[in-house]
Amino acid sequence: MRHLLVEDSTEEGGLALMLTVDAQEHLGQATVPFLELQRLGVEELLVSGQVRKLADRAESYAAALRRMLQGAFEDLDNLLADGILVEVRCGARGQALVWETLRLLGDDERAVTVIRSVPGEVQRPKSPGVCDLVWLAARAPKDSIPRYRVAGPVLAGLFEQRTIAPLQVSTASTPAMLRSLDLPPDPLRLRIVHLDVHGATRVAVGEDEVLVTSSFVAHFGTETMSDEELRTVLGGLGCDVFVSNACHGGDLRESARLPFPARLILAGARAAVVARGPVPEQVAAAFAPALYVSLGSGATLADAHSTAVAAGAHGFGAFRDQRAQALIQPMLWLATSADGDSALCTKAPESVPPVFGGAYFFAAAEDGALTAALTALEREVSRGQRHPGVRIRGP
Repeated sequence: MRHLLVEDSTEEGGLALMLTVDAQEHLGQATVPFLELQRLGVEELLVSGQVRKLADRAESYAAALRRMLQGAFEDLDNLLADGILVEVRCGARGQALVWETLRLLGDDERAVTVIRSVPGEVQRPKSPGVCDLVWLAARAPKDSIPRYRVAGPVLAGLFEQRTIAPLQVSTASTPAMLRSLDLPPDPLRLRIVHLDVHGATRVAVGEDEVLVTSSFVAHFGTETMSDEELRTVLGGLGCDVFVSNACHGGDLRESARLPFPARLILAGARAAVVARGPVPEQVAAAFAPALYVSLGSGATLADAHSTAVAAGAHGFGAFRDQRAQALIQPMLWLATSADGDSALCTKAPESVPPVFGGAYFFAAAEDGALTAALTALEREVSRGQRHPGVRIRGP
């Protein structure tokens, strides 16, 4: 696969490009048409969740990016043909561009891969290996994404594969519970932390030369947790890979500071899978199971993410705006591009205890009596009642 690295240039508003094709490197310089891109209003549509005319505007945005990149390599035809990985390793201003629109240029959803990495030195993450999972969710039973709509299929798939071991599963999390978690990192395992909550962006007036600051806020019902506190909690858990279907987890409206997922990586995480803006229910319910099944099957982070993006966009058919939103919103942040080239998870040895046996119950618990029963069970457990076992009788 061809690799296009996009970095900041010493020139104002410029980008330094390096295209690798068959081990041959080609260097180029590009000037970002910021005004042209801003006029299209793609960022505003993605952040607001309003998708009307998104496809047309996003395709125009992607075409402008392609012209910019192609102009730097005039001797190479069809720069963004199928089978290219675009790695964006820029500062905040370059990262704020909607590079994920380039996915719309491929013949299919997986033709153009877009990843983001942070400039400068990062802490060297752990090598691929046996993975465990800490699942932290806070969805009301009658939420737009029901409590078990995402968790159920994911946990059922993990139970079948026995590659990623659910270590802690909470579908009614609170900030107090997160602060009290006692799950020290295992130096021999990679830890995936999945956050399934409502998300929002807190925008404030900046100081000095920074006009606007924006921060991710996780909502746990009526309670919230700032991204700075969440980063501390994730650090205490030894989070290697952060996954979230919360809205606005990758919001990039601040031009002077890298967003929350990039700051996680700078603090030592290996990868972050987030969304720029609102996540439609249909997309979240298809994206997460595809991601974990791919990772559990030995796929690389980049390939697993591409598969999940395609799964989220599948089924929209003639609904071009919804398909465009599903292709553009997901973002993959990596410590380095090399972290996307190798399998993340390896099969656990037989000595590792079996994974969470209740996954099948979660898979079925999307509506009706079973959801009510599991919710009641959660409530009793939260009050200190012990439940050494649960028996379910047949009809």
